[in-house]
Amino acid sequence: MRGVETMDEKEKIKYIVAFTYGDGYIGQHGKECRFEANNIEKNMDYMLWRKEILENITPVNFNPNIKLENHQQTYKTCTRTHPMYTKVHNRMYLMGKKVIDPHYLKLMDWETLAIWYMDDGSIRPNIRYYKDKTYHCTPTPNLATCCFSYGDNFLLKQIFKQKLGIEFNIAKHAVSINTGQQYILNLASGSFDRFIENIKPFIFPSFEYKLNPYDRPLDKIQGEDIVRTA
Repeated sequence: MRGVETMDEKEKIKYIVAFTYGDGYIGQHGKECRFEANNIEKNMDYMLWRKEILENITPVNFNPNIKLENHQQTYKTCTRTHPMYTKVHNRMYLMGKKVIDPHYLKLMDWETLAIWYMDDGSIRPNIRYYKDKTYHCTPTPNLATCCFSYGDNFLLKQIFKQKLGIEFNIAKHAVSINTGQQYILNLASGSFDRFIENIKPFIFPSFEYKLNPYDRPLDKIQGEDIVRTA
């Protein structure tokens, strides 16, 4: 994942799609489209790698955004327009809304899932109490697929099972005034070890906290902000 070599079109499309699943956005500017994304400064390692990948397609502008008071410094990644971005946009956006394209799901692999998890995943503790007053704290990773419909989430659930052998559960999230009921994907506990083992080689150091920050006694996590968001 770290190295960048000459890539064919299929590989370039794979990365564009992977970066767009999460925090990325493809928008039209003139006749063609370009890719944009904003990330916080602490994820600089990941941002620079993504920039290097995208430079196989066009030059990339990478600059700090204006820092607002009491907010973390963010950086904007913005490519030039290119027909390849237009091609992906036409398949992944419907009436301005991001959707899941079944054709691009064929490109799903562990690296794609790792990119998505870094961009838009989080992990929370699932605490189980027992009658003898003991407890067991296990982590539950999830993907914030709120922008996708229930049908899209179901397609994702199926492809993760078929191609990667892991199980996600569709869970209700918030209710949006504009889009109605939203959903997220929670990883089934039985898939945790396989999930972590296979995405770990692709996770950058600044995102390692998403792997398993709850592998410690409950009394040491009480009072902390233990739900980390993407």
